[in-house]
Amino acid sequence: MEKSLIETDHTLKQLTEHGTKDYPILISCGLTLSLDRGIVSWHWHNDFELTYVESGHLEFSVVSDTFILNPGEAIFINSKSLHQVKPLKNEKPIYYSYAFAPELICESMESLISTKYILPIIHNSNFPYYIFHNSIAWEKNCLLNIHKLNNAASSQNISREFKVKHYLQSIFIDIIENIPNICDKSFNSNNSENYSIMKIMLYIKEHYSETITLLDIANSANISKSSCNRIFNKRLKMTPFQYLLSFRINQSIQLLINSNKTISEIAYSCGFQDASYYCRIFRKYNGISPQKYRNNNK
Repeated sequence: MEKSLIETDHTLKQLTEHGTKDYPILISCGLTLSLDRGIVSWHWHNDFELTYVESGHLEFSVVSDTFILNPGEAIFINSKSLHQVKPLKNEKPIYYSYAFAPELICESMESLISTKYILPIIHNSNFPYYIFHNSIAWEKNCLLNIHKLNNAASSQNISREFKVKHYLQSIFIDIIENIPNICDKSFNSNNSENYSIMKIMLYIKEHYSETITLLDIANSANISKSSCNRIFNKRLKMTPFQYLLSFRINQSIQLLINSNKTISEIAYSCGFQDASYYCRIFRKYNGISPQKYRNNNK
């Protein structure tokens, strides 16, 4: 049986308190995990958790999902989410981890910030975790802030605690602003299929103007091309490319109405390599040409 590095009660709640009342955060900088030392066995806590892998790989299990976190990737784990962490065999990964109380970023749980943003996430059992893969712009920005967070946490700078709080708040703001409906009770990423669709939709939103292949779409969610097609057909009754085309057409409509760009310029800026193909697809979706649509809505 693998040795556990943490203590829990009979409900698997972690017994160790994270930080102090005035500064409720446990900061772990540049730790090394190896099987001979033990694993971070199944546990949960009231705090949020953010972990970044510096080198090596970490195997995370959160609720019912198990996955590998690669170097340069990070994971946010929601309050009360049951999870376990261990290294791969023969590896000694180096990582940074932050377990922090919600009060660290909103100070009072009775505040407007807490009521509007923090508590809905805490109480959202459909949002156990989120992985930052560095595949889209806002995730890259989060990972950049995590780098700054790691540097601040590792330093003895006079403003260390203030910087740590600042970067955690910035990361939290990015999560709220970029994950659709995360503060809405209807939000659901509780299974791997919904999570994959969410990741793909965010990727397409960021990259729709570029040339995108099915492999690019599948890689954004760390799944195979066949799984990507299967999940989209099952959940959305369409292929990933049909969703991409629909998204591009909807973006082009905004430009037709709100810009003075030519039809060709709109086509290229929305990811279509050929203006005549764009016009053909637009007519298929809307029954009229882009120019006629523009004339009717100007």
